[in-house]
Amino acid sequence: MGITDRENVQIISGTLNLSTAGFGKVLILGEHSRFLERTQEYAGSGAEILQGMKDAGFTAKDAEYIAMSNLLGMDLTPQAAMVGRRTVGIAQVDTITVDTATAEAIYTYGYKFPTGVAFEVKVTAPTGTPSLGDIRDLIRAAIDDSPLPVTTADSGADAYTVTSDFPGIGFTSTVDALQSIVNTTANTASAETVSDALDACLLENPGFYGVALLNPTKADVLELLTWCQTRRKLPMGLSSDADCITSATDDVLSAAQTLSRDGGIFWTDRFWEFPNVALHGNRLSVSADEQSTVYNNVPMPGITPANITSSERAFLEAKNGFFADNAGGITVTGEDCKASSGEWMDVLLGIDWTTTRLEEASFAAKVEASKGGGKIPMTNAGKAIFLGILRERFAKGLSTGLFTDQPEPIINAVDVRTMTSAERATRSLPTITFEFYLAGAINKTSYSGKLIA
Repeated sequence: MGITDRENVQIISGTLNLSTAGFGKVLILGEHSRFLERTQEYAGSGAEILQGMKDAGFTAKDAEYIAMSNLLGMDLTPQAAMVGRRTVGIAQVDTITVDTATAEAIYTYGYKFPTGVAFEVKVTAPTGTPSLGDIRDLIRAAIDDSPLPVTTADSGADAYTVTSDFPGIGFTSTVDALQSIVNTTANTASAETVSDALDACLLENPGFYGVALLNPTKADVLELLTWCQTRRKLPMGLSSDADCITSATDDVLSAAQTLSRDGGIFWTDRFWEFPNVALHGNRLSVSADEQSTVYNNVPMPGITPANITSSERAFLEAKNGFFADNAGGITVTGEDCKASSGEWMDVLLGIDWTTTRLEEASFAAKVEASKGGGKIPMTNAGKAIFLGILRERFAKGLSTGLFTDQPEPIINAVDVRTMTSAERATRSLPTITFEFYLAGAINKTSYSGKLIA
C-alpha cells in the first residue's frame, strides 16, 4: 500500500509541526495536583526521572509514578518523558465494619472497577477468641499487601476504610456476611474534560507526540482518541471494561472501532499497572529519526498478562484491542494488535513522521534561501530542491525499514515551463505527487513440511 492510498499527505507552508525530538516523547495525562503547571518534563536516566517526579511531590502510590516506573522497566526507555495535569477529582472512600468475630472463619473483601473484572482478598480468622479489631487488622493487612489500587485505614475499634489511590476512578466494594459496608463517599470525576486538559498541555508545551491516558473510563478514552485524530498526535488509551472480551458491541473497543480512530486501546484486567504507558513510551523511545517500530510482540516486563480464554482473546483481536499475552513464559503484546481504525500502529507513526519531516525540511529550505535576500525561483531548478527533499525522506525511510523500494517509488512533478502566467503569479509550486510503498513487518510465521527418516 502506498502512503497516498492511506492518507493524502499535504505539505502546507506555516503548518505547526513537531520537532524530531518530540517524536520520542509521550505525554502521560493524569489527574493530580502535584504541580501548578500543565506539564512537567523529566529527563535523564531512569533513576533521575523518578527522582525528578519525587521532587515534584509524586509518591510511589500515585498513578503517574507507577506508570512511569513500569515504562522505565522496559527494555527501551525514553531519555525524556512528560507528565500532564488534569484537574483532580475526588477519591472514593468506603467504610466497612466487621460485625462478627468468628474463629477460623473466612473473611472476604472484593474490589471491582465499575465495568471491570472482580478481584477478591480472603483471610482466615485465627483460632481462639479473636476480637473484631484483630480480624479488621488481618483484613486490612491483606488488602494493603494485594495489588489493588486502594489504601486502608482504621475507622474506630472494628471498622476500616478503603480509599481509591486514583481520584476520579471509582470502584465497587463487596464483603461477606460477617461484614457490612456502612458508608460510601462517592467517587467524583474530574470537572475538566480530557480535551480541555490536553488543549492546555499543548498550549504550554507542544513538544510531544504520544499521549497516554491513565483514566480507563469509556468516555474519557473515546475523547482522547477523538482529540488526537486531528492534531497529529498518537494516542494509547486504557480499558478494563469486561464487555471488551465478549460479543458486546457497546464497549469502548467497539465504539472506537466504529469511529475508526487512529490510536490504540490497551485492554487489561489490571488497569492500575498502566500497560498503555509502558508500551507507548517504549515504542516511542526508538530514535526519533528512525520511526519504524512495531507495537506487536513487544516484551512487557513487569506487566501481568491478561487472564483471558482463547475466545476472549479472539474478541479483543476482532475489536482491534491491545493486550499483554503469555507466550512461552514471556509477557508480550499480541501479534494481531492494531489501532482502532484497523491500521497498524507503525504505519500511523510512519505517516506522521514522514509528513512532519517533509513540512519541516520544505520550510527550512525556504528560510535558508531567504537569508541574505535570496529566494527559491519558480523554475525547474527551484523545483528540484523540493524533489531532493522528497527523495531524501524516502531514502531515510528506506534505511529504517519504513519504506521498501520494491516496487520503486513514484514521484511526479509539473514542468514549471508549462505553467501559465496566472499560475506562476500565485507563487505556489504545483503539488508534487508521490507513491512510497510501506515495508510493513512480519508479525506471524508458519511452517509446513516433512521430517523424513
